[in-house]
Amino acid sequence: MSIPVRRLNDADTEDALSLYAELTAGPTVFVPEDFGTILGQGSAEVFGAQMADRIVATFTLHVLANVTWGGSPYALSENVVNAEAHLRKGTGKQVLVAAVEAA
Repeated sequence: MSIPVRRLNDADTEDALSLYAELTAGPTVFVPEDFGTILGQGSAEVFGAQMADRIVATFTLHVLANVTWGGSPYALSENVVNAEAHLRKGTGKQVLVAAVEAA
């Protein structure tokens, strides 16, 4: 099954923060503006898999400048989250593929 994956925007904040609450064992109180800060960084993109009207998986990709390796940039991934209710449905793989293609 092909699952639509897209770059997230400010309108997706509630869904993303809900997923982050599933991810963390730490505090689950988040500042919504912090998500907007990440989205506003030119070096970061947040991808989301969408089923119905909900984001059910995310992958944050940071592409960073580098001095070594001939100046080739490198990437970091974080907040790779798949909603528990959507495990084993291909959503995690789809956001990973989208992020790798963007990198």
